[in-house]
Amino acid sequence: MNIKTTPPASTTSKKEKFLTLLSDLMLKFRNENSDFIESIPANDRRTQSSSYADLVEEGFTIRFPFHDDDQVLKDKCKTKISNMGREIVTALLTELKGEITIDLKGHNRSLGITPLKVSDNFLSIEAIAHNLGFKVGINTIIMPKEISENFDKERLVSSIYDIFSLEHDEGLQLVRETWNNCKCCGDEIEPLLNINTLEISLYSTPDLKSNSLTAMIEPKECKYPTGVNSYSNEIKTPSKKLVIANDLREVLAECSIDVDDYISGKFGDYHTISMSQLANVYNTEFYVEHHNAMYIQVGAGSTSIFQDKNTLKVEAKPEYKCDPDDNHKDEYNGKENEVHLGDIDLALWALCAMDFDQFVKLCQAKDRERSIESWTDELGAVVIDVNGDVTKFTSHYFAPEQQNEIRAEIG
Repeated sequence: MNIKTTPPASTTSKKEKFLTLLSDLMLKFRNENSDFIESIPANDRRTQSSSYADLVEEGFTIRFPFHDDDQVLKDKCKTKISNMGREIVTALLTELKGEITIDLKGHNRSLGITPLKVSDNFLSIEAIAHNLGFKVGINTIIMPKEISENFDKERLVSSIYDIFSLEHDEGLQLVRETWNNCKCCGDEIEPLLNINTLEISLYSTPDLKSNSLTAMIEPKECKYPTGVNSYSNEIKTPSKKLVIANDLREVLAECSIDVDDYISGKFGDYHTISMSQLANVYNTEFYVEHHNAMYIQVGAGSTSIFQDKNTLKVEAKPEYKCDPDDNHKDEYNGKENEVHLGDIDLALWALCAMDFDQFVKLCQAKDRERSIESWTDELGAVVIDVNGDVTKFTSHYFAPEQQNEIRAEIG
């Protein structure tokens, strides 16, 4: 749908321009979808509430929450309202795109001050429209067909759902996650669009550990603006043999501390490996410190284990890689002096490893009658020789330029 709006006069402030564009678009969509909107019954209880008296006096009809026993119809209604809201936000941000800038202090791999993009993984017109769509849609369906010129536009655009931050009333909320953390360093971040300046930047967040209700945490520069990239650790291998598999957690002894508690302790708040790259580094650290075991992220699918015949160094990598000159042609990934020892299924997206003698003792503690061969077969494990009493391992999972070449190194 092509949206045409009459831009406010150039003498108006950016805030007034923003609010005028948004309210005009909401009114336009409200009238274009009148039949659908007016088929949604009013919520009489909300309509009679003093909280919405100013809206009702202006002609608003409070239609949310929906009163309908048919869940399928309610879901369809919510979907249509969300789509309407997304179109409104998309049209708004497209109109203002040339004026909006983003500065996230290096978080989520952002570099300096950048323009607003149409699509991106985190902050873009597409992502913001997805996050705000339902709220803006709900605020649209309660509007009357006409709005008086003197009605407060901020109240209009945030009639049911407040789309502005509770702590920073000039900041438009852009994300809707319960925990919004930098995908690299794990810091909690609160990106808002300042409607006075049309700048997207990071704002302070409530300090939930403080006894003060007004304590805030100021945003900091990201410690890993390009990601954590490759990371390493070491385990003891006195047997000079290593067992490698996708998942060895089944044989590990019980531990007094849980891995998620360990990671959360590093961040001072609840945190898991799905929330940031740095959490994966701490996850690896936990298994080294508490189990003398390797646990590193390597990706999905499967990986091949190649070992250098002379140095015994191991590379975990795809058996074949894409030819850089021909995407439809694969090249064998092994080097001339390497032996292909086997393949590891990556259902866990990880590689685990431990000293062979340690593995034997743990398996016997679980079931003394069971053979070690049956354990390695069940776990899809590969047993290799290593050189030293200490073996270093490196994950390249967060160094995407190496993913096609090598996922991990051992030794």
